[in-house]
Amino acid sequence: VLAELGGVEPDGVHFAYPELAEGGDPLRTTSGPVMRFKAGTATPQEVEALQAYIRRERIEFVLAFDLQATHPIYPRLREAGVKVIVSYWGAPISPRNSGVRLLAKRLQFLLSGSKVDGLIFESHAMASLATHGRGVPASRIRVVPLGVDTDRFRPGTSDYAHTALGIPSDQTLVVYSGHMEKRKGVDVLVRAAVQLLAEEGRRDVTFLFFGNRGDEADVFRPLYEGRGIDAHIHFGGYRNDLPSIFPCCVMGVIPSSGWDSFPRTAVEFAACGIPLVVSDLGGLPETIDVGRTGLMFAPGDDQQLAAHLRRLLDDPREARAMGALGRERCEAEFSLAAQRSAIARVLGGFADAAH
Repeated sequence: VLAELGGVEPDGVHFAYPELAEGGDPLRTTSGPVMRFKAGTATPQEVEALQAYIRRERIEFVLAFDLQATHPIYPRLREAGVKVIVSYWGAPISPRNSGVRLLAKRLQFLLSGSKVDGLIFESHAMASLATHGRGVPASRIRVVPLGVDTDRFRPGTSDYAHTALGIPSDQTLVVYSGHMEKRKGVDVLVRAAVQLLAEEGRRDVTFLFFGNRGDEADVFRPLYEGRGIDAHIHFGGYRNDLPSIFPCCVMGVIPSSGWDSFPRTAVEFAACGIPLVVSDLGGLPETIDVGRTGLMFAPGDDQQLAAHLRRLLDDPREARAMGALGRERCEAEFSLAAQRSAIARVLGGFADAAH
């Protein structure tokens, strides 16, 4: 998108990362020049070197990630010839403010000589924290939900997950995929699973958890070990075959209890034709059409989550209907093509406004 916007070849787009040592997918797939630059801790010499680089390469458009609406690096970029600066946010930009404090934030942004031309968020909930937290005018904010490869993530019928994970074929599967940090609410889903398995005695369902590294799953084991249900709670780590596993599940759960924006897992689940059960938090309500493509529960409420799990487990017809509608919504609104088109339109709009 940036190459098309600037009228250059893909290798004419330049990349800067805070750290380069770990490598990883972004660095392996980047076609243009790559440099190290960390805006928050850059020395005057590093800033001068960056400015020289910008002048030499005639860079006019900068897309930053998670840089605040006002930042001391912005004037330095403009001095070197940058005409448009846009910051993309996948996290909360600020706590919500009100009254005098919010008015002060609005004046601070208005009077600042080091402000961004535009901000992009993945959800309206996160965008509202810019207007009602940082005081950024709505005219400088756009929302672009994440997209998913609907060819790679698609509905299917198979016993792949059961075979690959060694789970009996008579088990219905419920899946979570994501980080294991506290804010993601993995413990909430484990407690709901314990209620169904240990307290209600269900033996027809297995809960799959993906995304744990090292010993991260150990903190959750005391919640269920010794209750005769260990075989029904499976921590599977990181896997590259999740597009084949998700369609084998009856539903996907995103139980966040801290903050969440618009996680990619939500559209991956939907693209695979399974309904979502999400907490009423941040941008998660925007990932579903409540009652049609998924269900919603109060953050941290494992009792309400257990009730939603029970509802869909006991009514597979409703679960399939929700999943089918979720797939349709994903194809219409959350495809990679839709995301790419929206990003191009938004970046082009910011560029036009800046000029």
